[in-house]
Amino acid sequence: MNSESDQPGAAPPLPDPPPESPPARSRTALPLYILAALALLYTAWLAGPLVVPVLVAMFLALIGNPIVLVLERLWIPRWIGALGVIFVGLAALVLLANVLVEPAAEWVQQAPAEVRQHAPKLRALTAPFEEANRAASESLLELSGRPQTVPETPEEVEGSELWAVLSGTPITLASVGAIMLLSFFFLVYGGGLQQRVVGLFPDRARKRTTVDILRTVQVEVSRYVFTITVINLVLGVLTAAALWLIGLEIEDALLWGFFVAVLNYAPYVGPLVAAIALTLVGMVAFDDLWHALAVPGAYLALNILEGQFLTPIILGRRMRISPLILLLWLLLWGWIWGVVGLLLAVPMLVTLKIIASRVEGWQGWASVMER
Repeated sequence: MNSESDQPGAAPPLPDPPPESPPARSRTALPLYILAALALLYTAWLAGPLVVPVLVAMFLALIGNPIVLVLERLWIPRWIGALGVIFVGLAALVLLANVLVEPAAEWVQQAPAEVRQHAPKLRALTAPFEEANRAASESLLELSGRPQTVPETPEEVEGSELWAVLSGTPITLASVGAIMLLSFFFLVYGGGLQQRVVGLFPDRARKRTTVDILRTVQVEVSRYVFTITVINLVLGVLTAAALWLIGLEIEDALLWGFFVAVLNYAPYVGPLVAAIALTLVGMVAFDDLWHALAVPGAYLALNILEGQFLTPIILGRRMRISPLILLLWLLLWGWIWGVVGLLLAVPMLVTLKIIASRVEGWQGWASVMER
């Protein structure tokens, strides 16, 4: 019996379709994304002096926004509430600086000599590396043909440091003033600016998606930043109280409590730096080994209590981010913008995670960031 294909008038069998090859667009998309990311990082590094004050102002506005909203519910105009929040924050900063500048200057002057006195073995261990580094530098200078620089005298070093401080003071004051002014305008006019930006989209669906993203970012990141700030302040106060009970002077205890509160904005990296610094503080402040170890021990106990119990209970699972992604993100922005990059890295990553979870096609990246 003949098959159907052998019958007269039957259509010939169709050949198997060739295997589908990925479209050219998908093959070129990945290199373009990599180049765009590199260009963005280079632009962020190059425009750091301009971008960083704006981001710090946005960071401060996110902290103050919940307070301004509460004042608005009490029938206080938004611009008056924002102005009050800015002035109270600036007054607290000036008062804190007035209290902490003197003990900070004393620690900066005395700590190197005290550490060398209490840790001579550390100096002996690092001496071979310093000699090797000096010899390598001299060899490179000889090979390159460049003349070796003459070491500066202590008078020249002191004069250059004094000039650097005097020349940098107006720039610092101008930066602080610009950040405060930008924070005020973000608090007062940020909402209207968002509405005008959304109005530029012609499509109603895009407007709805953009409004949802902006509202979610503002609410969630503002709540996150405000909550973390309160937690860090509590941690700083408890650390200062513990150090004072151990035996430090009240000014020194407040200094290191403030130091711990600021560093706690950078997870993993900040607590590590704080633990190392407080270990040196214990070595300098106390001759007794147990008193010296009690300084970092008290901080580590409080930090474990905060990181493992307090913060997860308050924030829940909404802001859970993979520790590996978070650490890589901290290293990236710390390398680009230094200490300020470390402090701003977590709010930027939280914002990026919220945007990725709302934009169609990006949800996979949001799941990658989650723990």
